[in-house]
Amino acid sequence: MDISIYTTPEQMGISSAEITKVVEGFEANGLSMHSVLVMRHGEIVAEGYAEPYDKDTLHRMYSISKSFTSMAIGLLEAEGKISINDTLDKYFPEYIDESTDQRIAKTKIVDLLRMASPFTKGSSYKGDTDMDWISTFFTAKVGKEPGSSFLYDTSGTYVLCVIVEKVTGKDFLTYL
Repeated sequence: MDISIYTTPEQMGISSAEITKVVEGFEANGLSMHSVLVMRHGEIVAEGYAEPYDKDTLHRMYSISKSFTSMAIGLLEAEGKISINDTLDKYFPEYIDESTDQRIAKTKIVDLLRMASPFTKGSSYKGDTDMDWISTFFTAKVGKEPGSSFLYDTSGTYVLCVIVEKVTGKDFLTYL
């Protein structure tokens, strides 16, 4: 893997030898690293891609997106822009009407962070025919009180990403 350096790691207080050691350790242990990017203080200090990948190669992120999402929510709370105890009706009034189950409307951000939505079955979108994932979240069948029990449901993470975008006025990745 070739590594590009935009500013020296040492200029940012990082050892370039340690970055090299980490990458070599991944390779020595047979770990499939498609890419590596190291940033500090907004500066890229190292970037590299293993063949046949490059910076434009798209990758499925799977559950790591939940970590990025929770980080963004934590940053917004630290900035005083949201509270994890805010309910969804605050951010999605356009999806709340008399037919909306109030357990969805009163679900808190913290419930979604804990994967404790009011659903007993995932509320994710309905395939390629229904791309309005927020709408399907607010119309999904509810089966329990929000916060009462764990259910792995990616749609809650998507809702949190949309909150980040609504609050910041930026797309999710730009905010991060």
